[in-house]
Amino acid sequence: MNSVQYAESPSATAANLCEVYRRRANEQPNDVAYTFLLEDEGDIVQRTYAEIDCEARAIAAQLQQLGLQGQRALLVYDPGLAFTAALVGCFYAGVIAVPAYPPDPMRSHRILPRLQSIVTDSQSTVLLSSTGLLEWAEQLFRRLAGIETVVATNEVSLELADQWTPAPTDRDSVALLQYTSGSTGTPRGVVIDHGNLISNLSSIHELLHRENNVICSWLPPYHDMGLIGNLLGWHSARHTVLMSPLSFFARPIRWLRTFAEFDANCSAAPDFAYDHCIQKVSAEERKNLDLSNWEVAINGAEMIRPETLDRFVEAFGPCGFKREAFYPSYGMAESTLMVSCGLRGSAVVTKTVDLASLSEHHVVEVSPGAENSRAFVGCGQAVRTGKVLIVDPETCQRLPDGEVGEIWLAGPSVARGYWNNPPATEERFRAFTADDQGPYLRTGDLGFLDRGEVYITGRLKDVIIVWGRNHYPQDIEQTVERVHPDLKPYGSAVFSAELGGRERVVLVQELRRPQKHDLPKLMEEIRNEVAAEHQIPLDAIVFVKLGTVPKTSSGKIQRSIAREEFLAGVLDEVARWEGDLQPVRAPKPEEYVAPRNATEQALTEIWREALGVERVGIHDNFFDLGGHSLLATQLATRMAPRFEVEMPLRDLFERPTIAQLAEYIDQAKKGTNGHAESVDKDDLAAMLKRLETMSDQEAAEQLAKIDPIVPPDHRD
Repeated sequence: MNSVQYAESPSATAANLCEVYRRRANEQPNDVAYTFLLEDEGDIVQRTYAEIDCEARAIAAQLQQLGLQGQRALLVYDPGLAFTAALVGCFYAGVIAVPAYPPDPMRSHRILPRLQSIVTDSQSTVLLSSTGLLEWAEQLFRRLAGIETVVATNEVSLELADQWTPAPTDRDSVALLQYTSGSTGTPRGVVIDHGNLISNLSSIHELLHRENNVICSWLPPYHDMGLIGNLLGWHSARHTVLMSPLSFFARPIRWLRTFAEFDANCSAAPDFAYDHCIQKVSAEERKNLDLSNWEVAINGAEMIRPETLDRFVEAFGPCGFKREAFYPSYGMAESTLMVSCGLRGSAVVTKTVDLASLSEHHVVEVSPGAENSRAFVGCGQAVRTGKVLIVDPETCQRLPDGEVGEIWLAGPSVARGYWNNPPATEERFRAFTADDQGPYLRTGDLGFLDRGEVYITGRLKDVIIVWGRNHYPQDIEQTVERVHPDLKPYGSAVFSAELGGRERVVLVQELRRPQKHDLPKLMEEIRNEVAAEHQIPLDAIVFVKLGTVPKTSSGKIQRSIAREEFLAGVLDEVARWEGDLQPVRAPKPEEYVAPRNATEQALTEIWREALGVERVGIHDNFFDLGGHSLLATQLATRMAPRFEVEMPLRDLFERPTIAQLAEYIDQAKKGTNGHAESVDKDDLAAMLKRLETMSDQEAAEQLAKIDPIVPPDHRD
């Protein structure tokens, strides 16, 4: 790959990442490093390099005083700049950072077991967080076995900064553990050292660097793409504009407006995020949108769909977005982040291949739109210091261009292995080819090379074998999505499972507005379309509520977990077909109670339109009617101006019926509610106090009654 045109990396000669950050703070102390967009539009928080450096040194001194050098620290933060200071503070202190998904009161029963597994595996004894999160979550954190100390880093005195002593750190020193849920496996801690970070950040810098770069991101910092992007701005001396993932999902227009408001020109997101913008940004909002600054639009973290790129350009081209701004890429936590990426200003490369030949592991190019074909997007070439091979996963023989096999990687960005897991490390990170070349990282991804361009075709463990032929679940899922608009894109999982003594093909699909459909007819249409397109039968179809198909934090479908939930009978089902259709859950007629006043009537109309149901009773639960967290966010946004009252999202979750919500709104209009935030904290404190008196099982049962508030496309 030719990278001569790009600037040398700032960390090229650095012994560790701390050197780069300290140099940045000394040379550009008053330059704004980070801007965070608060929930109220127009409100921002900013930090200069010197301010972040000072906060990080104070946190580092605190950690050193606790004797934690070389130990692990769990970082649990809501989106914001406190996380960045804590992460760099760990680097400064020689403490191994362990970023983790933050809990919330609406899904603690799901997140706490994951946090516990991370604490146990990493042997973390200290938890770093912020005052805002600890106000309601500290008691929950105290339930984590192994955590001895909880530190609110935003309360650490800045006077401690001068007491910090640089830790003896080099490129071999472990910087962080990146716990990845993966699309097919159990979460494991990827061991990433300073050398890995320097290598990968340098590769990204060489590919994307420009003097005027301003980065903007809504990606969660506990996921590899968001984490490395968070560090990239500091590494490459560029202003980074951050916002909450929830803000993006509620109003994706906020992300798009940053390109003009802050002169941003670089951002990254998974494929589904671009599709979300297409779906949710209205024509009226696009009229005044200016995307002419956007030069680098990285698309990665999941399979890239050519139609997403085409539709995004069609929708936002009139706003100044240019197709050549797209940078399809491929990466993973086990290789720190980026494995391959397109060159700046280069056209997106696509290849249309025959599916019958693909099922036999051969790439036969056909004309775009040909029958029984599929288009793949090229993910660029390997980064300068990396190496990509295509290998037969059974024989370990290297394969030539045009042959499909497992993708193997080598290079300084490849992590050491999995923390505390020698067998998994040996299996994944110590692979050798048949001619004894290695070691390589086995990615578990399937793909092929064409003149250095990397193409991803699927996951090795996800491939379905029917009548001796291989079928990629992504192909079947895309066929299903085209049957009807209410079959949610990126909301399906196709897998094989043993039923009735043989392997059968199963579809789990999220469905919008189920009560508007003739479900047996819709299922029959799906079966016919899949049979015609792929020549295989669907043996079972399960429609589930929106947001319940298992996914990683980057949006990858977790088909193996969907299979486990299907076999265990724990899917949040709307309807199922295995020969006999199960009825859709709906309120019983005798339970219906009509609206009694104007507020209830207005809420009923809003809910009916949003949920796509014929009738809503005032005691019907929002979530039983098919509601989910993202839809709740959108409803709260609509209801606030309609009723001219503040509508915090948590109020909707705590009052999930028309009757409860109408009473709250009427009281708010009369001024009898008091400060909403105070009520929330009091209610939450009371709930937490009750939870402390319960057994784990009782607490889980109580928490399970409350639906999660995080975006459904980011469930683990």
